[in-house]
Amino acid sequence: MTSKINQKNFAILGLGLSGLAALKYLVENNAKSILVCDQTPDEKLNLNTREILNKLTKDTSIKSQIELDLGNSNNEKCLNCDCIIVSPGFKPNLPILNKTREEGIEVITEIDLAVQALTDSSQIQKSNFIGVTGTNGKSTTTGWISHILEAPACGNIGLPFIQAISEFPNRENYVCELSSYQLTHSNQLKPKIAMITNITPDHIDWHGSWKAYLEAKTKITQFQDEQDWLILPTSQPLSSIAQISKAQIFWVNSSSKSEVEQNAIWINQNSEIVFTLNGKSQLIAKTSEIPLPGKHNLENAMFAIVASLLAGQSLEIVRKKLLSFKGLEHRIEFVAELYGRKYFNDSKATNPESTIVALKAFDEPIIWLAGGRDKMTDLTELCQIANQKVSTAILYGEASSRFKEALQLNKFAGLILEVANIEEAFLATINKSNGGIVLLSPACASFDQFKNFEERGKHFKELILKAISNKSLPESSSKAAWV
Repeated sequence: MTSKINQKNFAILGLGLSGLAALKYLVENNAKSILVCDQTPDEKLNLNTREILNKLTKDTSIKSQIELDLGNSNNEKCLNCDCIIVSPGFKPNLPILNKTREEGIEVITEIDLAVQALTDSSQIQKSNFIGVTGTNGKSTTTGWISHILEAPACGNIGLPFIQAISEFPNRENYVCELSSYQLTHSNQLKPKIAMITNITPDHIDWHGSWKAYLEAKTKITQFQDEQDWLILPTSQPLSSIAQISKAQIFWVNSSSKSEVEQNAIWINQNSEIVFTLNGKSQLIAKTSEIPLPGKHNLENAMFAIVASLLAGQSLEIVRKKLLSFKGLEHRIEFVAELYGRKYFNDSKATNPESTIVALKAFDEPIIWLAGGRDKMTDLTELCQIANQKVSTAILYGEASSRFKEALQLNKFAGLILEVANIEEAFLATINKSNGGIVLLSPACASFDQFKNFEERGKHFKELILKAISNKSLPESSSKAAWV
């Protein structure tokens, strides 16, 4: 890889995590030149980005390699480069990308750069590149596989892929979450094991159509061959993808109650998870033993089992590590029990689809905390599920009024409580006489009160833990009754 890099002129579009990781890698491997473009002007760069740029350009010999063009993502100088590395946030119809394609200039992602690095070092021959995509569940599945295989989790979760292989070289496995944005721009992916956990319409405004979104997800298997594996769910109509893929297909069937003949993981009549490969079946665990709640997490677990066993992990370790996984932070994360109520942090649910999954995960009536910066999404299905699952809806933030109207329009039979912010929403859940589930699953962005969903989730957990330790509760400016 080094010999190729030092002969090429690169351009990097975007200084997010992946762009910065790509820049650092290219500098360390002596790229001939690097043009760095970002639509954020120099004076508005965040402190971390500025510190990394300053560190990279401190050496005068390196500084001569790098040209910064900040506040501009359409630099015509890209047309003089040999290769463009594009960050996932840029839409494919960006004018400069259209021009580079017309000129036949190579356009790749940081993920592709990592795959090139593995291939050129021959590490790809001894490392399993496991690619995970899907509309929902991909982060939990990636984390679960990483836990079972003790492998770096990277890509759209954790570290950028190129950073992971630099910091953790010569690992047997790399588990890479791949978003539809990353897949749209990728042109060289060839996972040894790939999976599509599910596909439902999402990010259509970015992709332009459902067809384009589906095509992006399908790219995870585009360059696979007969030596590779593609794991697909039987619960969705993905047979068309199975037909065009050259990889071996392994099916995840979470509803089967009878013996299967094909390569599949399924549930038998005793509610046991069964792994069947080449006609040989092995019992994995009882469905009741899966540590995370909800049918969606049962499916996530089944994907993780298949990937781990196909990657060569022993059945004994898969069983042990499968059941010790605690889940991802901010994704239906159990926090604590307070006065008999179990509190769950699902701050990562920034859209109705994710919140629907969370609501379906519980059988007990839910006290649901929702709100924040409104994305103006359709709330019809969310309200229908809330009718079935929620006893009390506590709404806060900028979105609270529209959510209240939507619930009332859909004849929500439970209690609706509007409060100003997440502190008052939490305070309204405190009751020394009632049990049940308290679920923060906002179905909204966090930006009316927090920088991101992580900050929102951490703050929610802090409120709970302070209450448990008898520290001060947040003061309420409203007269909301406790529920």
